[in-house]
Amino acid sequence: GALGFAPLGLKPPAPAELREMQEKELSHGRLGMLAAAGFMAQEAVSGKTWSQQDVNFEGLLLGGYFSQEAAEVARDAAASAL
Repeated sequence: GALGFAPLGLKPPAPAELREMQEKELSHGRLGMLAAAGFMAQEAVSGKTWSQQDVNFEGLLLGGYFSQEAAEVARDAAASAL
């Protein structure tokens, strides 16, 4: 607005540049709203939020280390039960 509030000094001095910056801000805001709608649609279809999805991040980050270690622990537990 016309309040002169620009704490980081990002407001361009030229009106044409300000208008361009406002248009970019609107475009990015609309893209963010579309992404939020996608999250809600996914939750409505699957019944799970994005953080509850069954995604194997361990395999992505550290390869099969965690799955290999879990298999070894299970094998050791089965061997000690005998």
